[in-house]
Amino acid sequence: MTTLLRLPTRRPLVILAYPRVEHEKDYLYHWMPFSLLTVAKPLLDGGLVDVVIFDGNQRGPADWARFLDDHLERAICIGVSIMTGGAQIRHALAMVREAKRRAYCPPVVFGGPHVNVLAEQTARHELVDMVLVGPGQNSMPALVEVLLGQGVYEDVPGLLMRRDGRLLHGPVNPPKTGNMGRYPWHLLNVAEYIRDDPTIAPRTLNYVSSQGCVYKCQFCYELTYQRKYSAMEAGGLVDDVADLANAYDISGIKFYDADFFVNVRRAVEFCDELMARKLALAWAASINPNDVLRARRQKLDLLGRIAASGCRRLLMGIESGADRVLRDIVRKEITRDEAYDVASDIAAHGTSAATPSSSASPARRTTRLSRPTRSSTRSRGLSRGRKRGYTCSARSPARRCSMTHSGTGSSRQTRWKAGRTTTTTTRRRRGPRRRRWRGRGPTLAWLSSRACPWSGATHEGANGAGNRAAGKPCGRCAADADAGDGGPPVPLSARRPHAG
Repeated sequence: MTTLLRLPTRRPLVILAYPRVEHEKDYLYHWMPFSLLTVAKPLLDGGLVDVVIFDGNQRGPADWARFLDDHLERAICIGVSIMTGGAQIRHALAMVREAKRRAYCPPVVFGGPHVNVLAEQTARHELVDMVLVGPGQNSMPALVEVLLGQGVYEDVPGLLMRRDGRLLHGPVNPPKTGNMGRYPWHLLNVAEYIRDDPTIAPRTLNYVSSQGCVYKCQFCYELTYQRKYSAMEAGGLVDDVADLANAYDISGIKFYDADFFVNVRRAVEFCDELMARKLALAWAASINPNDVLRARRQKLDLLGRIAASGCRRLLMGIESGADRVLRDIVRKEITRDEAYDVASDIAAHGTSAATPSSSASPARRTTRLSRPTRSSTRSRGLSRGRKRGYTCSARSPARRCSMTHSGTGSSRQTRWKAGRTTTTTTRRRRGPRRRRWRGRGPTLAWLSSRACPWSGATHEGANGAGNRAAGKPCGRCAADADAGDGGPPVPLSARRPHAG
């Protein structure tokens, strides 16, 4: 009896595409499309389909056309991940338009951060067949089963699609995904994403080991995960990092987790594993000041382990130096003094701490925490002139003194009168910026005025004649500037001469 062996057949294919992101001019490096790798893993683990990935940051429109010619015929869907900025939506629509020119184009599914925020708007677009809201590793395998005839659309978590002139909604897609696993690196050319990062190592690779965040920062996209957190286990993460280091000669890892240290015990275990295996890997990650405070309460030497395991840099976002903004607007759940304390502790352990902050008002009240040893008076943004009223001794009582105070976002116009002052606050006038003194030391508000803010153009007051002769500010002006702008007092000899 002869046995016939069945020839292996190719499985259906899922195409995952990441459109190009237009970064700033001359931007040389791009992240790996971790959103696609995250979705691809459960699809491959399920064994029902094969997966291919197209990264628009590494390939152009002509490559996309050839990619479609090679793979579209056996594809059951095209998944597109998009963010809102960087013209990625425009490039995504151009890619989909190219695919739909072909007669055998399968359904096009959109997901990603933009969809999570504006799902219905995206689902109603003529080039979009359906969208998936929430983590794709929950919803994409269920959608693939439906496309293969093993279910119905109504059961797909997070699904929105047009049907009979209305939107069909699937069940809610849970924001928590459980433990994450190793990425299917074979779907990408990893060597294309290795970069020379001067703050970390010559051969640095980006990595994302978690999703979501437990904090309430109101500006953050991670709120879409409803404060649910999913992450790789520390041991599996070190295994994956070690394999990458051996396979691609990696010398540094830059974690792009929203907050790598949400689970402080996982972070400590990660550091211990790196040291136990003696992996010569430099690394960097983002941290919330509350992580350090929680580690202290749990009696964990988090910062000591971080420094000992080769961490070169911690990115700690402090969106404002004003406690009111942190508390009422950002909801950072931390005070300015606590942020100072954490930044000082990081610096004491020898790790570089980068602290980006908001550029909007009250930006001048915002503290540069990367230099925690500097005096904290600058962050207050208050000079004695805003706390007390002074009697002007100018020769003309009706003379106005206009001064822009740091941290107010407005100009205070004061009409000086004998024995008292009357102050009004108005919007800052638009126009070209006045030049600031770029020398060492604090930026002094009175340097931008041709006249002495306290004594008018005459420099009257204590030692007025001597100051005019020497081209220096009056004593009161110098003292108030020191008290208001913070930092060590700047000697008069080091300041810009005051024009009368």
